[in-house]
Amino acid sequence: MESTVVIVNRETDLDAVRAARLPTAEMLSLSVRGIDMGSPWATISHVEVGTVESACFIFDVADLQLVETPSPAALALLKAFLETSGIAKVVHDSRAPSDVLYRQCNILLRNVHDTQVWWSVLSSGDELHLASFNDTLISYGCAPVPPRDESALAETPAFWATRPITDEMQGWAVQEMEALFRLQAAQNRLATPAQEGRCYAESCVNLARFRDAYSDVVYVHASQLGPLIGSGGAHIRALEHKTGTEFMIRDAPRAFVVVYAPSKKTLAAAIAELQSFTLPAAQTVYASARADDLVS
Repeated sequence: MESTVVIVNRETDLDAVRAARLPTAEMLSLSVRGIDMGSPWATISHVEVGTVESACFIFDVADLQLVETPSPAALALLKAFLETSGIAKVVHDSRAPSDVLYRQCNILLRNVHDTQVWWSVLSSGDELHLASFNDTLISYGCAPVPPRDESALAETPAFWATRPITDEMQGWAVQEMEALFRLQAAQNRLATPAQEGRCYAESCVNLARFRDAYSDVVYVHASQLGPLIGSGGAHIRALEHKTGTEFMIRDAPRAFVVVYAPSKKTLAAAIAELQSFTLPAAQTVYASARADDLVS
């Protein structure tokens, strides 16, 4: 079935969106694109919502929010089906999307099939383990999505703010929509009823990991990025476990760590642990450790 793409902005006639009956669907795919995702200052560019009938709707939040009063009907529609518990939203790693949707759009995302959480529960059964979208697809025998031009994204930090929304962005949206549905189906086939319940519960927990946490930013000296991360991310994961917090690392244009913690006391303790990494490192080479060793 050939996919269709509808860009929803201030000029869009919402009849096509209503015709897809998004607020009454049983399941939708969800991807949120933005600038500095995972940081306290993240901003949404657009929200991609897909149906099992291969219709992809790109809600241009950056454009829609140019109108402050009254709020555009398209944003009210988006809020309606993202907040309802009657629709399962299939998303890979809901932490940052849930956080920025709430802060920027006052949308409280509910009822998600978080494919990263499902992978973690089905493969290990204990604490949350992070895996990239493509690695998760491959582990279930699903075709990965074609790699993006990461150099373009790195050279243009505001890439997702480009307007009009490009054909390339639309193509990525369709590819991810289709892949999310394939992955969801594969995970459902393998899960036992007991595992399904655990996956749903842990997906709910993941929604709040960033959204309901205390957070702060620690800028890391460039020479300390390797020692902080460690081989394959081992050191920073151990530090997360020790402090009871979660870290998000960014290495451009300046390296920093976003710390998410359940309490102010825990946040302060984690920041204290990171202070030594704000100073230049000793002359030790950690060429293999980079921020992209971690999945975010």
